[in-house]
Amino acid sequence: MSVSRSFVLVYFLSALSSIWVFLGDYHDFVFAPVVKCMPIWLLLGYLIYASNSIFRTVFIGLGLLCGSLGDAVLCYPGKSALAGGALFFLIAQLFYSSLLIKNFKYEAASLYRNLFVFVAWIFLCFTSFVGLHDLKIIFIVYVTALCFMTFLAQNQVNNDSYLMVGALSFLISDSLILFDIVWCPIEFRVFLVFSTYYLAQFFIATRLQGSVAPIIISRT
Repeated sequence: MSVSRSFVLVYFLSALSSIWVFLGDYHDFVFAPVVKCMPIWLLLGYLIYASNSIFRTVFIGLGLLCGSLGDAVLCYPGKSALAGGALFFLIAQLFYSSLLIKNFKYEAASLYRNLFVFVAWIFLCFTSFVGLHDLKIIFIVYVTALCFMTFLAQNQVNNDSYLMVGALSFLISDSLILFDIVWCPIEFRVFLVFSTYYLAQFFIATRLQGSVAPIIISRT
């Protein structure tokens, strides 16, 4: 059985997220920002190596860098860290959306996925409004940008299912974070959040760049 390199890489990045299950309270871990950002840096290096478009690689790379800065900031407790993380991820979503909007085409077949995104947006805005108080504005703006990016990914000319999964994974990851902060703690939150987040970044970045073919497992 031969497995494409992209298949191996996605599981490698996902496996790295399991580190957080064993770290526990990673806020007290001095190298937490480095360990947390390592999968994103590895992904960025892979994209540069496999680059076939400087323009797209720069935009995707800036999105990944902003995401990694958001990851690093969120390693620290406090409202300032939450606001800073949301701001960096907001910028990352804008970079992704600027590439996605070029191939936007509304697809009637995506009705249920679009409805899911709309319901998620309402829920996340409501959650931010009632639970985050001083931070509600920045988070409402961020979740709006996130849901807009996800909506664009569901309605692309090439109808890329891997891109769709990536965007939805991003939405699910951040929904878990907000639900855990505002409503109630989620068991295995760290593993669930980071496994979906790393998976999201992998699919979004590689499919936007077009450097990785769809994952195929073949038996020979």
